[in-house]
Amino acid sequence: MSECIDDCQWVLRNVPPLGQIWTQGASIGQIVRMIEPAPAGISASCCPAPMTAAEAEDLAAAFKALADPVRLRIASIVACCPAGEVCMGEIASEFSVSGPTISHHLKKLREAGVLSSERRANEVYYQVRSDRLDALIAQLAAMKATVSPVC
Repeated sequence: MSECIDDCQWVLRNVPPLGQIWTQGASIGQIVRMIEPAPAGISASCCPAPMTAAEAEDLAAAFKALADPVRLRIASIVACCPAGEVCMGEIASEFSVSGPTISHHLKKLREAGVLSSERRANEVYYQVRSDRLDALIAQLAAMKATVSPVC
């Protein structure tokens, strides 16, 4: 177990929490010998490196695409289809907006990597890119995991 001290510039390695050591009667000298510099990958805020500007742009673009209620519903319709894909006509029939408007929303979802498409004859079929959704979820989970009550 490690415990952050001094804004994680120094850490206690493989020892009980500092309060427990102190109450067990350890001397200041013994405690000082247990302290070592924090590893290079740990920042002063105890967090791993924050996402890069490019990662933030990518994540924001995907969430911006999904932030529109029509686009979110389109993604849901495609994801819930038992066949794993839905043609443009089936998607458009679920909405009271024009075909070009649905095409615009589908384009935004494709550009964000949420949907993929495949043209067959006169129809375009859309599939949810589960790998992209997994990546978005993983980035949020990583941010949540870095929240630490210690620091």
